[in-house]
Amino acid sequence: QADGEAAACSHSHLLAVCLGILCFLLVASISAIVYFSVLMTKQKSNLSVLTAENEQLITERNLLERETEQLSRVTDNLNWTLSIILRFDTFRVYEYCPDKECQPCLKDWIQFEEKCYLFYNEDSPWMTAPESQTHCRNKAADLVVIDSLHEQEFISNHTKYYYDKFHGYWLGLNTTNNKDWGWIDGRNDTLG
Repeated sequence: QADGEAAACSHSHLLAVCLGILCFLLVASISAIVYFSVLMTKQKSNLSVLTAENEQLITERNLLERETEQLSRVTDNLNWTLSIILRFDTFRVYEYCPDKECQPCLKDWIQFEEKCYLFYNEDSPWMTAPESQTHCRNKAADLVVIDSLHEQEFISNHTKYYYDKFHGYWLGLNTTNNKDWGWIDGRNDTLG
């Protein structure tokens, strides 16, 4: 019997040790699960905060991009206005920039490419070429100098055809001393 008691005691002791180890492993596992669960919750919380911050930064970036585009348009408009102003020795602000917004051409003038044109259609006495040139220069302009067939076509499309000597339009084209045609800016007529 003593052997039986010793064996039972040994089994009980072994069972107690196994139960102790299992309890320890169970507590360690639960502790690890709780620790990692808390850690995951913190990381999810951090991820949510970072995601919200990222979305805020994306929104701010988009806003800044729109503002940059708007400022770029404003800069382009200002550079364009400056280019108009720099064309003149004296700039008539109130005529070119009504309501503080500059236009490339004066009122009633027509823009074509980089030039402005006034097709003078008012009922007034016929002007000679020098009178017409003086009239143009009083407006800080001059008689037209045609640089291309495309420009010539534009001008033809904006002028009326008259068949008498008291109507028509003057061009900046004159005969030179050697009877050749030349533009008032000194260039030879290349349009033929």
